[in-house]
Amino acid sequence: MEPWYYPSEFSVEARSRVEAEFIRAENGLRAIRDRSKEPPPRRNMRYGGGFASYTFRPADEDLHNYMVRPFLAFAKEACALGRLGKWGLDRIRSESEEFLRKVAIGARSQTGLMIASDPIDHGMFAHIRPEVMEDLKRTSEWCQYQEELLIVAEAVVPVEPESRLANMVKTLRGEARWTQEDLAAKANVSVGTIQNIEGGKEASRTTMSKLSAAFSTKLGRTVAFD
Repeated sequence: MEPWYYPSEFSVEARSRVEAEFIRAENGLRAIRDRSKEPPPRRNMRYGGGFASYTFRPADEDLHNYMVRPFLAFAKEACALGRLGKWGLDRIRSESEEFLRKVAIGARSQTGLMIASDPIDHGMFAHIRPEVMEDLKRTSEWCQYQEELLIVAEAVVPVEPESRLANMVKTLRGEARWTQEDLAAKANVSVGTIQNIEGGKEASRTTMSKLSAAFSTKLGRTVAFD
């Protein structure tokens, strides 16, 4: 596939794994062609005596298998980005299904075989024919794709909102134009304590009093330990 088929977030290794599935799918389609009873290419005298291409008509199942194998490989790489928190489910779906559309568009010529069965509806916006899409959704690869999406969905951990204390300390420190080191020195606490508080941890009454004195304002009450 051309490099523009892949999102920039895909590593070289991820692209290679998808390309490997393309090669396997193409080899499988060629093997079916070689076993078919099609006549050999006719010599085309019009074009310097070279061999003219002939139409290879694989069964729909074979053509769909050619499409979904690299699609599933791509979807798995997209889901891996989802498990890392880099992509959400919407991005995974949109990128994976757009990739499938591109594969379908190239299915007639990608292997060098003139495939007669066109999976694309070439209207104003080329898209996979609805009946082809329905067949693809019945494949085992599509089921695996759905399972991968489910794993990503179940792995998503809601992000906890920033604590009021962390937000207040950051805001006041910013208004005073202090670094964390400045605040730690003025409050007579460690820099690590400031980092913990701004990271969402609570503070002891003693630390709260020191911070209140440093900011010349009352921060509130909390019960916890540094």
